[in-house]
Amino acid sequence: MSKRSFNGAARWTGFALAILATVWIAVVTNRDGYSKEEYYEITERIIHMNGEPGFGRTEGSVVQWHKKVGDMVNRGETIAHMLGNNPYSEEDALLGVRETSDQWFLVAPEKGVLSELLIEEGVEAKVGTPLAVLRTEGYTPWSEEVIEIAKRIPVQDGGRVKPFETRAQFLMLKLHGARKMKFESGGEKISIGPTEWLLDILFRPEIALKMPTFRVDDSELLEKVGMKVENRRDRYSYLQLEPYLQELGKRAGDLQKEIQARMQIDPDYKLAGGESDPRALAQTIMEYQGMLASNDFSKGVTLDASAETADGEQMNTVSYWVKAMPVLAAALRQQEVPEHVQKLINEVSFRLGRGEGGIEWLPPYEANVVLSPGAEATIHSGEVVKTFKVTCDSGEVEMFEGSSTLGSLNEGAEDSYPGAELVVKNTGEESATLRIQGREWMSAGNRLAEVSRGLDITHWERLSNDLKNLEVLCAAAEGKESEFAEKLDEWREELVVRAGNLGEKEGKLESEVTYYEKNYFVRGLVWFVFAFVVAAVSWLAPASGWGKWTYRLTWVLGVLGAVYLIWGIVHRCILMERPPVGNLYDTIPFIAGGGVLVLFLLEAVTRRRIALGAAIAVGLLGLFLARAFEGVDAQDHMDPLRAVLRSNFWLSTHVIIITLGYSGGLIAAAMSHVFIYAKAFGLDRSDRSLSRFLTRSVYGLVCFTLFFSLVGTVLGGIWANDSWGRFWGWDPKENGAMLIVLWCLIILHARMGGYLKEWGIHIASVLGAIVVAFSWWGVNLLGTGLHSYGFTEGIGGAVKMFYIFEFVVALGGTGLAIWEKASRRRKSARKWPEGSKELPGEQKALG
Repeated sequence: MSKRSFNGAARWTGFALAILATVWIAVVTNRDGYSKEEYYEITERIIHMNGEPGFGRTEGSVVQWHKKVGDMVNRGETIAHMLGNNPYSEEDALLGVRETSDQWFLVAPEKGVLSELLIEEGVEAKVGTPLAVLRTEGYTPWSEEVIEIAKRIPVQDGGRVKPFETRAQFLMLKLHGARKMKFESGGEKISIGPTEWLLDILFRPEIALKMPTFRVDDSELLEKVGMKVENRRDRYSYLQLEPYLQELGKRAGDLQKEIQARMQIDPDYKLAGGESDPRALAQTIMEYQGMLASNDFSKGVTLDASAETADGEQMNTVSYWVKAMPVLAAALRQQEVPEHVQKLINEVSFRLGRGEGGIEWLPPYEANVVLSPGAEATIHSGEVVKTFKVTCDSGEVEMFEGSSTLGSLNEGAEDSYPGAELVVKNTGEESATLRIQGREWMSAGNRLAEVSRGLDITHWERLSNDLKNLEVLCAAAEGKESEFAEKLDEWREELVVRAGNLGEKEGKLESEVTYYEKNYFVRGLVWFVFAFVVAAVSWLAPASGWGKWTYRLTWVLGVLGAVYLIWGIVHRCILMERPPVGNLYDTIPFIAGGGVLVLFLLEAVTRRRIALGAAIAVGLLGLFLARAFEGVDAQDHMDPLRAVLRSNFWLSTHVIIITLGYSGGLIAAAMSHVFIYAKAFGLDRSDRSLSRFLTRSVYGLVCFTLFFSLVGTVLGGIWANDSWGRFWGWDPKENGAMLIVLWCLIILHARMGGYLKEWGIHIASVLGAIVVAFSWWGVNLLGTGLHSYGFTEGIGGAVKMFYIFEFVVALGGTGLAIWEKASRRRKSARKWPEGSKELPGEQKALG
């Protein structure tokens, strides 16, 4: 084959591979975890015998069916008269059970047509037994007005106040494995986003129960508990999983006990890879149950006839009884509370307690405390460690946590203290006045736990007001959507004001909503995809007129992609109020952005198209990796960092500099890939300077990597000495950084000593990508060490595949180098016959 034909074939091969890779990335990103025709039918609901063994009802029977097959029933309408033991159960709120002694009425959980009765009258049934099939109406989407209001409601999660939309997005990623949900309802294919999904959970739980919320990647877990499955990976609704939850929870608990027992013998014991682990699924289901019960209290309490008064409607609400709790608590201590009132108190605590794991959108309250000289008070924060802000308006106090002294406060001073049980003592000679404010937002259930152990009885009234607002909101959700939108907006406005009073910056919530609406990284990915396609087209005929135009267009599209990438990083910094890199996710767009800018600069200087193509590829792959990692990790990476990492100085120096070292190493490897590809397909035959250009570029990039990795490592040691009292501790992350430095030194010294020629430096550079990947990702997979902040599951296989790929490329490059050297020797032997004393040119002249 002629050189020209060979070069043409190589260019077409590169073009085809580039197009295939780009199309695959675009399709995977667009599907967002769904196959093309993956829709789930949610218009049918099986009504089970509700209850939970060991907690409430365990069995029952149908005394009389009040409805027959084909009847239309409304939500709350009686379906059957039931008889059984202990008629009060945990599922009553969701399934609408009405309690009367040992009898109860099974009611329709939503509007629909009764399509099948599965049990005859008089037949006893255990908990979980299917009783009837209800064919429901189609899904009614939320209006755009409601969605836009809900997006901007402040809630707390992960240690910071964030928009409702952000909380919904990452919860949906965690449970559902995607940022959208697709299902079929009433013959219509519907796709909803995270905000609509979380609104359904909070205000239409009867619909949310049927949605395909849970993605199960290993359906063997469900087969082991008796459930029939079709695919290894599939999505299931809560109602599909409900009959098997007890067995699933038992298996998860037994496995946890077994692991703990083995760890007592071997502290390093870990569950072997490949073994079924139901704990993660059980945990996500528990989290969903808590969120589902967030507004369970809004259903009200059960009042016996003897408890009804002229004000009976108000007394049916949980908020009414919460406000009366201080008086009732005092009466309880005197044993002066009637039995039916005691039952009501228990029901209030139960209904609120079910929502302890619900959405955290109740801001903290403030208590006023006056301590006489020598007096002390205990500040409780419920069952979990929270943080309190204590302001001393007068006097002098000292703060304790257990036996540890936390410090003292004088008049006018304030500070924040974390602790489950803080003690404040007046150490002055006069009375001390304090203002104590919790710093954590809570769900209704958790707030009840805190208020019940708090210092100030006015908290009961404030909690009652919050619950009353939510009761009104939940009631409005069942009426006209315009009224619901109005009440929802009022709740949003109140929370925004209270968040501002607690120190949240004005406009920050709106800015975060804008960040996700702009979707910088996805838009940047789209521009890089277009740029890569155009760049691939330009490879076919780079010297032609249209080749020059495609080169210019590639520049334009690539710059647009880079603008969105850099803009997204900057916007994240503004929202996080810290430098751009603080966790594993942050490194991905930052390394991609750094690589794109360096390669753009290299292309601007050389204008050989190679650096431009590499820049587009780095930006495309970096943003694709960022989105894929976010989907696997399902964590909000703008949440506050660990306390030891909260140093803007070190984040601006050590972390950024070491990350630039990663970027340099990966760029060098990318350029070496181009060299190996060019050699394999003979692209350098028509341009001998191409190899020299790539070799010089890689050499310079290795120097770049060495400088930033060495400086970053030294700065990291100084930070470690400042934080942990030692400069170097042979931590896995420290060792990874040191390996990069050593590998770069080996390459440069071997190059200087003549041990590595042109091929050698490129093969070593490709292997250097493995060293960088180990330091960047590999040490996090070890799950040990002080630096393993970004540990996550689900990426180990991808990292190993990268190692294998780079090793194969290096091995292929070694083979090509050997073949090329042998080929040159054969050509030299033909030109200069063995035993000849004259040069080949002299032989020809003499001949």
